Amino acid sequence: MRDTWQRLSPREQRLVAIAAVIVLAGVAWIGVWLPIKADIARLARDVPRAESLATTARAQADDIVALARAPVAARDFGARRHAP
Repeated sequence: MRDTWQRLSPREQRLVAIAAVIVLAGVAWIGVWLPIKADIARLARDVPRAESLATTARAQADDIVALARAPVAARDFGARRHAP
């Protein structure tokens, strides 16, 4: 490999070096930037949905805590009220 490089003229070495930089930039663009950009778009879409789900879960957790603290008679009444 080194012999091949040495046989190239300085102009050819410069062209090969520039081509290598361009190829590496393309690989970095495809392999790093595009996946990051796709993840940002996915998160922008998914985060509001997850926040809504978390709000609902918090409200349900608060309801569970309130029911656990309620007297037994109140819990039985609530169970009968929601039964079909």
